[in-house]
Amino acid sequence: MRKINAALSKDRIALLRCRLISFESDLLTRSKGETVKLKLLFVVGTAIASSATAADRAVQSTHYQVSVSGEFRQYDLGSDIDGDEVGAALGASLVLPIGRYFGASAELEFEKSVSEDERYDQEYSESDTDIWTGIVGLFYRDPEFGRVSVGYGRSRLSYDATYRYFGSSYDVSDSFTSSAWLLSAESYVGPVTIGLDASREIGGDEDTDDDIGKVVRARWYVAPNVRLGLTALLDDEDDFYGADIEFQPAFLRDVCGFFLAYDHVGGESSYGSDSVRVGVNFYFNQRVDLLTRDRHYR
Repeated sequence: MRKINAALSKDRIALLRCRLISFESDLLTRSKGETVKLKLLFVVGTAIASSATAADRAVQSTHYQVSVSGEFRQYDLGSDIDGDEVGAALGASLVLPIGRYFGASAELEFEKSVSEDERYDQEYSESDTDIWTGIVGLFYRDPEFGRVSVGYGRSRLSYDATYRYFGSSYDVSDSFTSSAWLLSAESYVGPVTIGLDASREIGGDEDTDDDIGKVVRARWYVAPNVRLGLTALLDDEDDFYGADIEFQPAFLRDVCGFFLAYDHVGGESSYGSDSVRVGVNFYFNQRVDLLTRDRHYR
Protein backbone atom coordinates (compact mmCIF):
# COMPACT_ATOMS: atom_id res chain seq x y z
CA MET A 1 0.00 0.00 0.00
CA ARG A 2 1.42 3.33 -1.02
CA LYS A 3 1.97 6.05 1.57
CA ILE A 4 -0.90 8.53 1.78
CA ASN A 5 0.40 11.15 4.15
CA ALA A 6 3.36 10.70 6.46
CA ALA A 7 1.41 12.07 9.41
CA LEU A 8 -1.72 10.05 8.76
CA SER A 9 -0.90 6.76 7.04
CA LYS A 10 0.56 4.97 10.06
CA ASP A 11 -2.60 5.30 12.12
CA ARG A 12 -4.82 4.57 9.14
CA ILE A 13 -2.95 1.37 8.36
CA ALA A 14 -3.16 0.34 11.99
CA LEU A 15 -6.90 0.93 11.86
CA LEU A 16 -7.25 -1.22 8.75
CA ARG A 17 -5.07 -3.84 10.38
CA CYS A 18 -7.46 -3.91 13.31
CA ARG A 19 -10.41 -4.02 11.02
CA LEU A 20 -9.23 -6.73 8.66
CA ILE A 21 -7.90 -9.33 11.11
CA SER A 22 -11.05 -11.36 11.40
CA PHE A 23 -12.12 -14.98 10.85
CA GLU A 24 -15.81 -15.39 9.79
CA SER A 25 -17.30 -17.76 7.23
CA ASP A 26 -13.68 -19.06 6.88
CA LEU A 27 -12.26 -15.76 5.94
CA LEU A 28 -9.04 -14.28 7.67
CA THR A 29 -7.42 -10.88 7.08
CA ARG A 30 -4.13 -9.70 8.56
CA SER A 31 -1.37 -7.19 7.92
CA LYS A 32 2.32 -6.47 8.83
CA GLY A 33 4.15 -3.16 8.99
CA GLU A 34 2.78 -0.70 6.47
CA THR A 35 1.41 -3.37 4.14
CA VAL A 36 -2.11 -4.55 4.83
CA LYS A 37 -2.10 -8.25 4.33
CA LEU A 38 -5.25 -10.12 3.51
CA LYS A 39 -5.58 -13.62 4.79
CA LEU A 40 -8.41 -15.43 3.13
CA LEU A 41 -9.11 -18.76 4.64
CA PHE A 42 -11.32 -21.36 3.07
CA VAL A 43 -12.73 -24.38 4.93
CA VAL A 44 -11.40 -27.77 3.78
CA GLY A 45 -10.32 -31.01 5.37
CA THR A 46 -8.33 -34.13 5.89
CA ALA A 47 -9.72 -36.73 3.53
CA ILE A 48 -9.24 -40.47 3.70
CA ALA A 49 -10.13 -42.60 0.69
CA SER A 50 -12.93 -45.06 1.28
CA SER A 51 -15.30 -47.26 -0.69
CA ALA A 52 -18.01 -44.62 -1.10
CA THR A 53 -21.55 -45.42 -2.12
CA ALA A 54 -23.84 -43.03 -3.94
CA ALA A 55 -24.88 -41.64 -0.54
CA ASP A 56 -21.22 -40.90 0.27
CA ARG A 57 -20.62 -38.42 -2.51
CA ALA A 58 -18.45 -35.41 -1.72
CA VAL A 59 -21.43 -33.16 -2.58
CA GLN A 60 -24.86 -34.75 -2.63
CA SER A 61 -26.25 -32.08 -4.96
CA THR A 62 -25.71 -28.46 -5.93
CA HIS A 63 -25.91 -26.21 -2.88
CA TYR A 64 -26.32 -22.45 -2.81
CA GLN A 65 -27.01 -19.92 -0.09
CA VAL A 66 -27.19 -16.20 0.64
CA SER A 67 -25.89 -14.66 3.88
CA VAL A 68 -26.74 -11.33 5.51
CA SER A 69 -24.93 -10.08 8.62
CA GLY A 70 -24.17 -7.04 10.74
CA GLU A 71 -21.10 -6.32 12.86
CA PHE A 72 -20.11 -3.98 15.67
CA ARG A 73 -16.40 -3.52 16.46
CA GLN A 74 -14.49 -1.58 19.10
CA TYR A 75 -10.79 -1.06 18.46
CA ASP A 76 -7.75 0.46 20.16
CA LEU A 77 -4.78 1.72 18.15
CA GLY A 78 -2.65 2.84 21.09
CA SER A 79 -1.52 6.45 21.69
CA ASP A 80 -4.93 7.19 23.23
CA ILE A 81 -6.70 6.34 19.96
CA ASP A 82 -9.85 4.25 20.07
CA GLY A 83 -12.99 4.02 18.03
CA ASP A 84 -16.15 2.20 17.03
CA GLU A 85 -17.14 0.63 13.74
CA VAL A 86 -20.48 -0.59 12.42
CA GLY A 87 -20.75 -2.70 9.28
CA ALA A 88 -23.05 -4.90 7.22
CA ALA A 89 -22.26 -7.69 4.76
CA LEU A 90 -24.05 -9.53 1.97
CA GLY A 91 -22.63 -12.78 0.63
CA ALA A 92 -23.49 -15.67 -1.67
CA SER A 93 -21.92 -19.09 -2.16
CA LEU A 94 -22.28 -22.01 -4.56
CA VAL A 95 -21.04 -25.61 -4.21
CA LEU A 96 -21.10 -28.02 -7.15
CA PRO A 97 -20.47 -31.80 -7.24
CA ILE A 98 -17.71 -33.08 -9.52
CA GLY A 99 -18.13 -36.82 -9.79
CA ARG A 100 -18.32 -38.84 -6.59
CA TYR A 101 -15.33 -37.63 -4.60
CA PHE A 102 -14.79 -34.00 -5.62
CA GLY A 103 -16.55 -30.68 -5.43
CA ALA A 104 -16.02 -27.07 -6.47
CA SER A 105 -17.04 -23.94 -4.62
CA ALA A 106 -17.30 -20.21 -5.21
CA GLU A 107 -18.00 -17.40 -2.72
CA LEU A 108 -18.57 -13.68 -3.15
CA GLU A 109 -19.08 -11.16 -0.34
CA PHE A 110 -19.52 -7.40 -0.13
CA GLU A 111 -19.01 -5.61 3.19
CA LYS A 112 -19.56 -1.94 3.97
CA SER A 113 -18.64 -0.25 7.24
CA VAL A 114 -18.38 3.18 8.82
CA SER A 115 -16.10 4.05 11.72
CA GLU A 116 -15.18 6.98 13.94
CA ASP A 117 -11.99 7.40 15.97
CA GLU A 118 -11.27 9.67 18.90
CA ARG A 119 -7.94 10.97 20.21
CA TYR A 120 -7.02 13.07 23.21
CA ASP A 121 -5.83 16.02 21.08
CA GLN A 122 -8.15 15.76 18.08
CA GLU A 123 -11.40 14.43 16.73
CA TYR A 124 -9.37 11.89 14.88
CA SER A 125 -11.22 10.46 11.87
CA GLU A 126 -14.38 9.30 10.20
CA SER A 127 -14.17 6.68 7.47
CA ASP A 128 -16.30 4.73 5.03
CA THR A 129 -14.90 1.36 3.88
CA ASP A 130 -16.00 -1.10 1.18
CA ILE A 131 -14.56 -4.60 0.80
CA TRP A 132 -15.22 -7.06 -2.03
CA THR A 133 -13.99 -10.62 -1.47
CA GLY A 134 -14.13 -13.61 -3.83
CA ILE A 135 -12.95 -17.19 -3.28
CA VAL A 136 -12.90 -20.23 -5.56
CA GLY A 137 -11.83 -23.71 -4.51
CA LEU A 138 -11.62 -27.38 -5.38
CA PHE A 139 -11.93 -30.09 -2.73
CA TYR A 140 -11.95 -33.81 -2.09
CA ARG A 141 -14.24 -35.12 0.65
CA ASP A 142 -15.23 -38.33 2.29
CA PRO A 143 -18.31 -37.53 4.42
CA GLU A 144 -17.28 -40.15 6.96
CA PHE A 145 -13.72 -38.90 7.50
CA GLY A 146 -13.10 -35.35 6.35
CA ARG A 147 -12.17 -32.99 3.56
CA VAL A 148 -9.09 -31.44 1.94
CA SER A 149 -9.05 -28.44 -0.40
CA VAL A 150 -7.04 -25.88 -2.31
CA GLY A 151 -8.30 -22.48 -3.34
CA TYR A 152 -7.59 -18.95 -4.43
CA GLY A 153 -8.93 -15.77 -2.84
CA ARG A 154 -8.88 -12.14 -3.87
CA SER A 155 -10.12 -9.04 -2.08
CA ARG A 156 -10.33 -5.34 -2.86
CA LEU A 157 -10.62 -2.71 -0.13
CA SER A 158 -11.39 0.96 -0.72
CA TYR A 159 -12.03 3.72 1.77
CA ASP A 160 -12.76 7.41 2.14
CA ALA A 161 -11.66 9.07 5.37
CA THR A 162 -11.77 12.54 6.87
CA TYR A 163 -9.15 13.48 9.48
CA ARG A 164 -9.56 16.45 11.79
CA TYR A 165 -6.31 17.52 13.40
CA PHE A 166 -5.98 20.62 15.59
CA GLY A 167 -8.69 22.43 13.64
CA SER A 168 -7.47 21.31 10.23
CA SER A 169 -9.25 18.78 8.05
CA TYR A 170 -7.73 16.22 5.65
CA ASP A 171 -9.62 14.02 3.19
CA VAL A 172 -7.98 10.74 2.18
CA SER A 173 -9.13 8.09 -0.29
CA ASP A 174 -7.31 4.93 -1.28
CA SER A 175 -7.80 1.34 -2.35
CA PHE A 176 -5.73 -1.81 -2.65
CA THR A 177 -6.09 -5.42 -3.67
CA SER A 178 -4.75 -8.55 -2.01
CA SER A 179 -4.83 -12.20 -3.07
CA ALA A 180 -3.73 -15.51 -1.57
CA TRP A 181 -3.43 -19.23 -2.16
CA LEU A 182 -5.44 -21.28 0.32
CA LEU A 183 -4.98 -24.74 1.76
CA SER A 184 -7.06 -26.32 4.51
CA ALA A 185 -7.88 -29.63 6.10
CA GLU A 186 -10.52 -30.89 8.48
CA SER A 187 -11.29 -34.21 10.08
CA TYR A 188 -14.66 -35.54 11.30
CA VAL A 189 -14.63 -37.27 14.68
CA GLY A 190 -18.20 -38.10 15.61
CA PRO A 191 -20.00 -34.79 16.29
CA VAL A 192 -16.68 -32.87 16.33
CA THR A 193 -14.82 -31.31 13.39
CA ILE A 194 -11.17 -30.31 13.80
CA GLY A 195 -9.52 -28.21 11.11
CA LEU A 196 -6.37 -26.35 10.12
CA ASP A 197 -6.44 -23.51 7.56
CA ALA A 198 -3.41 -21.93 5.90
CA SER A 199 -2.95 -19.12 3.41
CA ARG A 200 -0.02 -17.50 1.61
CA GLU A 201 -0.23 -14.03 0.11
CA ILE A 202 0.53 -13.56 -3.58
CA GLY A 203 2.50 -10.54 -4.73
CA GLY A 204 3.19 -9.14 -1.27
CA ASP A 205 6.35 -7.35 -0.16
CA GLU A 206 9.55 -9.06 0.99
CA ASP A 207 8.31 -9.21 4.57
CA THR A 208 5.11 -11.04 3.67
CA ASP A 209 5.89 -13.22 0.64
CA ASP A 210 7.10 -16.12 2.78
CA ASP A 211 4.63 -15.58 5.61
CA ILE A 212 1.99 -18.29 5.95
CA GLY A 213 -1.09 -17.59 8.02
CA LYS A 214 -2.32 -20.58 10.03
CA VAL A 215 -5.61 -20.94 11.89
CA VAL A 216 -6.78 -23.91 13.94
CA ARG A 217 -10.47 -24.44 14.59
CA ALA A 218 -12.86 -26.85 16.26
CA ARG A 219 -16.59 -27.31 15.80
CA TRP A 220 -18.94 -29.31 17.98
CA TYR A 221 -22.46 -30.23 16.93
CA VAL A 222 -24.23 -30.39 20.27
CA ALA A 223 -27.36 -31.28 18.28
CA PRO A 224 -27.90 -31.88 14.56
CA ASN A 225 -29.07 -28.27 14.17
CA VAL A 226 -26.79 -26.54 16.72
CA ARG A 227 -23.05 -25.96 16.15
CA LEU A 228 -20.50 -24.37 18.50
CA GLY A 229 -17.12 -23.22 17.16
CA LEU A 230 -13.73 -22.03 18.43
CA THR A 231 -10.97 -20.46 16.31
CA ALA A 232 -7.37 -19.40 17.06
CA LEU A 233 -4.54 -17.90 15.01
CA LEU A 234 -1.16 -19.63 15.24
CA ASP A 235 1.20 -16.64 15.34
CA ASP A 236 3.99 -15.53 17.69
CA GLU A 237 3.31 -11.80 17.27
CA ASP A 238 -0.45 -11.42 16.91
CA ASP A 239 -3.30 -12.89 18.92
CA PHE A 240 -6.57 -13.82 17.31
CA TYR A 241 -9.29 -16.00 18.74
CA GLY A 242 -13.00 -16.30 18.24
CA ALA A 243 -16.12 -18.20 19.20
CA ASP A 244 -19.35 -18.70 17.29
CA ILE A 245 -22.66 -20.50 17.38
CA GLU A 246 -25.06 -21.35 14.56
CA PHE A 247 -28.63 -22.55 14.99
CA GLN A 248 -30.82 -23.84 12.16
CA PRO A 249 -34.42 -24.00 13.45
CA ALA A 250 -36.21 -27.14 12.38
CA PHE A 251 -39.59 -25.44 12.83
CA LEU A 252 -38.63 -23.13 9.94
CA ARG A 253 -38.23 -26.23 7.77
CA ASP A 254 -34.42 -25.82 7.71
CA VAL A 255 -34.58 -22.96 5.21
CA CYS A 256 -32.29 -20.66 7.22
CA GLY A 257 -29.71 -20.65 10.00
CA PHE A 258 -28.89 -17.91 12.49
CA PHE A 259 -25.34 -17.27 13.73
CA LEU A 260 -23.58 -15.20 16.37
CA ALA A 261 -19.79 -14.73 16.44
CA TYR A 262 -17.24 -12.96 18.65
CA ASP A 263 -13.63 -12.16 17.61
CA HIS A 264 -10.69 -10.71 19.55
CA VAL A 265 -7.49 -9.31 18.02
CA GLY A 266 -4.40 -8.34 20.05
CA GLY A 267 -0.74 -9.17 20.49
CA GLU A 268 2.61 -7.44 20.62
CA SER A 269 1.53 -4.60 18.33
CA SER A 270 -0.31 -1.57 19.69
CA TYR A 271 -3.61 -2.36 17.99
CA GLY A 272 -6.45 -4.46 19.33
CA SER A 273 -10.13 -5.00 18.67
CA ASP A 274 -13.23 -6.84 19.82
CA SER A 275 -16.14 -7.48 17.50
CA VAL A 276 -19.56 -9.12 17.52
CA ARG A 277 -21.30 -10.29 14.36
CA VAL A 278 -24.87 -11.54 13.95
CA GLY A 279 -26.46 -12.82 10.79
CA VAL A 280 -28.60 -15.32 8.95
CA ASN A 281 -27.90 -17.83 6.15
CA PHE A 282 -30.72 -18.53 3.68
CA TYR A 283 -30.82 -21.92 1.91
CA PHE A 284 -32.80 -22.39 -1.28
CA ASN A 285 -32.82 -26.05 -2.21
CA GLN A 286 -31.98 -28.72 0.40
CA ARG A 287 -34.06 -29.19 3.55
CA VAL A 288 -31.54 -30.96 5.79
CA ASP A 289 -30.19 -30.45 9.30
CA LEU A 290 -27.05 -28.36 9.91
CA LEU A 291 -24.70 -31.31 10.48
CA THR A 292 -25.76 -32.97 7.23
CA ARG A 293 -25.52 -29.67 5.36
CA ASP A 294 -21.93 -29.01 6.52
CA ARG A 295 -20.61 -32.50 5.77
CA HIS A 296 -22.57 -33.45 2.66
CA TYR A 297 -23.46 -30.25 0.82
CA ARG A 298 -21.20 -27.26 1.56
